Amino acid sequence: MAWPLFQLDEQVYMKQPQEYIDQGENIVCRLRKAIYGLQKSPRAWFEKFNMVISDIKFAHCDSDHTVFICHTKSGSVILAMY
Repeated sequence: MAWPLFQLDEQVYMKQPQEYIDQGENIVCRLRKAIYGLQKSPRAWFEKFNMVISDIKFAHCDSDHTVFICHTKSGSVILAMY
């Protein structure tokens, strides 16, 4: 099963890599696609995960925002994100 790739909802810029700087230029690059390893990637991934998991009736635990609970007729499911 392939998971779809979702982009960050905001513009992300990065400094030009040191080996590509020419004649002391100070240029930044705007990224057109999300790249793993960016500081904002985990937050964007968690926001998407939170939206999907909420659609299937999971709710945040009051004491820990990385724990989700779903109550059903047959019992409860506790999902902890690490």
